[in-house]
Amino acid sequence: ADGGPPLVAAAEKPKPNVDVVPEVRKRNRNLFARAVMGTLQTFKKEWAQFEKSDIKSKQEEAQQRAAQRLEEERLKLIEQAKKERRDKMERERQLRDAIRKKHEARMLAELERKWLVHKFHVSHYILTKAHPPLYYLPSKHTPITAALVHVLEMPHALPPATDLQATDAAQLPESDRY
Repeated sequence: ADGGPPLVAAAEKPKPNVDVVPEVRKRNRNLFARAVMGTLQTFKKEWAQFEKSDIKSKQEEAQQRAAQRLEEERLKLIEQAKKERRDKMERERQLRDAIRKKHEARMLAELERKWLVHKFHVSHYILTKAHPPLYYLPSKHTPITAALVHVLEMPHALPPATDLQATDAAQLPESDRY
């Protein structure tokens, strides 16, 4: 009526089942086998030509050179890492030695200061000749002890108490201070 496509679709023809028809099946197998075999034979011929050519040897040489370069680079990186570690350990050892020396110098200066303070305190006493030596200060002096005390009372200077840590820290470079 309106000239459009029919509402009812035409019945489709059933397609023959190719697996059921033996001639079609045999023909398809032969075509597939020839295609596969032809491709394999072509590849085999090309591979034989490739192996005979210089291209293969050149590629193998290039691969060997690349492998050798990689190995050399790997060994170089390992050696560089070892060198950096040795350098770091050496710097740390030098820093520890410097800190230890500063500490020893500080301890020696403190010990010397304590010894001088001790000498100052015992300098007002008379040292006996007994063993072990004794320091003695009589309550009443004889002429001999008075002379000894007069000699001992010469002006003694007590070393000034210094802040050894502040002095040592000021001597260290800025990067070494904690």
